[in-house]
Amino acid sequence: MKLKRSPRLGFFCVEGRKCNAKIIIILANQKGGVGKTTTAMSLKVGLVKEDQRVILVNL
Repeated sequence: MKLKRSPRLGFFCVEGRKCNAKIIIILANQKGGVGKTTTAMSLKVGLVKEDQRVILVNL
């Protein structure tokens, strides 16, 4: 089994197979007004531009 590094995501996948790794990113801060929503939206836009499927939940 040979591993290859995914150039866009930075983790390793088995060569010859589709990489289906799931990544969960959590942005948290107890204080309000620190840019959590803005940061989450920027991450989402960047990942979508890299052809990644993204779901964003903002509570």
